[in-house]
Amino acid sequence: MIIGYNAFFVPDASGYQYFAASQAEIAVDSGADKTESPAIGVVNINTASEEELDTLPGIGPAIAAEIIAYREENGPFRSPEEIMSVNRIGEKTFEKMKAYITV
Repeated sequence: MIIGYNAFFVPDASGYQYFAASQAEIAVDSGADKTESPAIGVVNINTASEEELDTLPGIGPAIAAEIIAYREENGPFRSPEEIMSVNRIGEKTFEKMKAYITV
């Protein structure tokens, strides 16, 4: 077993071809880097579970719980921008996630 080896072989008609994956490709493929896009696509912030919210760029379990608490206390979000009313979500976090949220 080789740990950290970022290459693999794919057989074809003439033998084997060597492919090397970059660290960035591996991070995106593994879901480790949430700055690209969420694994589930666009998330409705009015109906999403904590797990769905956690897939958004810049959102972890603690902020996902805050979004749900805010939603329960204040009712549904009227616009995606209203999510900035949630504690710990500012303009920078909103910019990371705005393409992936809807109401």
